[in-house]
Amino acid sequence: MRTEGATNLNPELVEFICARALMLPLIPRGTLATALKYEIEAEERVDWRIPSYDNLVKIISSARNHHSPLDEPWSLSCLAKKEYPIPSEALPTVMEVYRKRLAENDVLTIREALWIGRLYGVIEPKDLVYDWAFRYAIHEIISEESEKPFKSRELDLEMIRNPHAARETQREIAIWNIATEYGADPVKLKDLNLSIEETEEIAKSGKCKKEAQNER
Repeated sequence: MRTEGATNLNPELVEFICARALMLPLIPRGTLATALKYEIEAEERVDWRIPSYDNLVKIISSARNHHSPLDEPWSLSCLAKKEYPIPSEALPTVMEVYRKRLAENDVLTIREALWIGRLYGVIEPKDLVYDWAFRYAIHEIISEESEKPFKSRELDLEMIRNPHAARETQREIAIWNIATEYGADPVKLKDLNLSIEETEEIAKSGKCKKEAQNER
């Protein structure tokens, strides 16, 4: 696999990078760019060319700098706005997530709240609603960033065939955060296929320590 400029990248790869950038907003872009380079290599996709470090940083920055009113924090005052409808039967689920976010000093975006309202009643069990709302929100942002119509057919099929697949997204986020905290290799940690608790213990032990890597 050779290094490519951003303009020559497979669109699916660009989406992959953007999704990581949005799923992992607290990881510095340089740290994420370096780790992503090795994750892309591990995928061994012949149609994926490895972006240069500078282009990885640019793609990450572009995804994170994308902003619209939908990415503002949601609050109960949004219910008074006709453009942000939440069905009354979905509101308890939205409020459950909202309370959790407030307790964690985090935010629930308007975009995510809207997707919870749309997916409520579609997904079983109910505790998977937020996981899928998060994924739909990310893919919608990527579509806006690429100035392409948002088409969710592939995501819809995945949700229908395997509702629990969204949990893997949350698992990957947890593993990346653990790897960042303890200086471990996220790809190696993921490949262990252990519980989050066991993964954290391995990361603490230094057994999956990230090797010294040249960013350029």
